[in-house]
Amino acid sequence: MKIAIYPNYGSIYVPPFISKQLSKEKDWTHNRIEIANIIEKLKPTHNKITQKIYTLYATSEPNEVNCLNYIKDTKNPNIIYVKELEKIYGQIYKIQIEDVDTTKIWRISEYDGAEGIEYYGKPEVIDKELNLGEW
Repeated sequence: MKIAIYPNYGSIYVPPFISKQLSKEKDWTHNRIEIANIIEKLKPTHNKITQKIYTLYATSEPNEVNCLNYIKDTKNPNIIYVKELEKIYGQIYKIQIEDVDTTKIWRISEYDGAEGIEYYGKPEVIDKELNLGEW
């Protein structure tokens, strides 16, 4: 199963072009799965995201006609960078697709906002369908 995580330190941001496609009836974990599906379908904006491309994106104003909703390259198709478009010079967020082995009990771990997938033994199962656990 594929799921979206935020591997960098800081907060979480779901841009409007993604959030409008999410179900309000689903919990956050299931919506993360949907975010991963959405990201997989997005076309790459660049062959490779260089520091110059990243800087241009980071410093572009959200109300500019050519301001992109996201940047994604062909070399790392499981990663997109999104900009908080509601603010001038908004923060850039990295969203990454991770493969989760649902034959094992897993959770999304977090330290100062940086997320990752962790597998543990003998947890309490919270969602049998996803094999999602709590320790």
